Amino acid sequence: MLKSANPNLTAADQRRLARRLQIQDAALELVMQHGYDGFTMDDLAEAAGVSRRTLFNHVADKESSVLGPMEEDEDIPVVAEFRAGGPTGDLMQDLVITAQRIMDEAQEEDTCAVERHLRVEDAMRRDPKLTALVDARFARFTALAAEAICARQQWPDDDLRARAIATALLALIRLSLEELRDRPDNPGLGDAFREVIAAFNDCADIAHPPPA
Repeated sequence: MLKSANPNLTAADQRRLARRLQIQDAALELVMQHGYDGFTMDDLAEAAGVSRRTLFNHVADKESSVLGPMEEDEDIPVVAEFRAGGPTGDLMQDLVITAQRIMDEAQEEDTCAVERHLRVEDAMRRDPKLTALVDARFARFTALAAEAICARQQWPDDDLRARAIATALLALIRLSLEELRDRPDNPGLGDAFREVIAAFNDCADIAHPPPA
């Protein structure tokens, strides 16, 4: 049974999270064995050791069973704070802080989050359809980030600045996930992102050195 490190989760929330992750682990194993299209939701219920009713109480469809739920940003308190202008009032700094908090909270809720991500990466290498689904999910994350930026800054919905910032942010997040795959020391989701941001800031300092 998963033991969450997040003290804000009730015992009932921890049980629900553990069951969802149990289902996700079973779904990933089925992808590895049969491919994304090679099993049904009934197969997944059997593999996870749950009833079909219980399965659909925890996941909406096959994609969410394999990749986890796709939360809308209004359901995430730190995103709501960002949209309202927090936590510091500086757009770029607040984007980084918000992304770090989301990843730290994900690690707190699921202490095996890194290992589970690596299993998703393995499954993607075996089935290109899963890669397409992950790409589509990142595109959705980028659109949500751009929309949150526009709402915060009171920019038009299709503002190119927001799209550019959101695209750059998600590229840095993807690089952080690649670092987890390539690093044997497993720094954790948030720490990997902080290291990527530090490297990015170093590049900015090199490109724009202070005047002598």
